Amino acid sequence: MSFISRIIRSAPLKRYTPLRKKRSRPRRTLRVVDLRHLDLVRGRRCCVCGAPPPSHPHHVISRKAGGSDRQTAPLCFDHHVGGRGIHKLGPKLFKERYGVDLAEEAAKLDRLRYEQKERT
Repeated sequence: MSFISRIIRSAPLKRYTPLRKKRSRPRRTLRVVDLRHLDLVRGRRCCVCGAPPPSHPHHVISRKAGGSDRQTAPLCFDHHVGGRGIHKLGPKLFKERYGVDLAEEAAKLDRLRYEQKERT
């Protein structure tokens, strides 16, 4: 047996590149966007201070956590992303400080939208 044939038989072949790339994270599913409901929320006053529209729609349950556009509450810029906003304070401290249940506000708007649909 020659020297080269001994090397080939004893050492298994190794690939330096994988056959196909592995996904580091799962594929995203398409998100249903309810633009009419978001427009309804943008046209409402802030549910904390009553600032005039347009408002920012705040997703009570984040979209990444499975929330939808129908679970949104209207907040002005300051109470949404500003210095006194829910994204700075966090949901617990925001509810303690302002006494506003955003999930309840979102449910009210969802019922309002449903009633508007029934009328038309």
